[in-house]
Amino acid sequence: MASLKKKKFGLGAVSLVVGRLPRYDLAVMKEVDIEIESLLNNIGFFSDAPFERASLVFRYAERENPSVKIGSIDTKYHDLPLTIQLSFFQVKASSRDELKHLFTKASLKALIEAGRQYGCPVAELESLLKQIDTSI
Repeated sequence: MASLKKKKFGLGAVSLVVGRLPRYDLAVMKEVDIEIESLLNNIGFFSDAPFERASLVFRYAERENPSVKIGSIDTKYHDLPLTIQLSFFQVKASSRDELKHLFTKASLKALIEAGRQYGCPVAELESLLKQIDTSI
């Protein structure tokens, strides 16, 4: 596994609602993390970006809020913090495959928005997001 300094993308989550999540949520998150990071490296997402790493935190709340919050680039670590709010109840009720779909879709959406703001290549991310949307 890549060390933290070498990782270019990271996923995390925080719950704003008290409750139990499926046991597999972290395993699915790790799968999506690895797949998205590989994709970002393959398309050169970070090559001309003013940041070296992107961190996305899913905020589990009572309601989904599809707007992506893009933070300021950390000057010490060159990290771009991103957050997106997901419905706790949707995450809780999701099967493993549905959860992977939800995490992947939210990750792509956040990265596309950040990529557009900072001039990163997003065409392949947009294409993948369209494929995911049509596979529902």
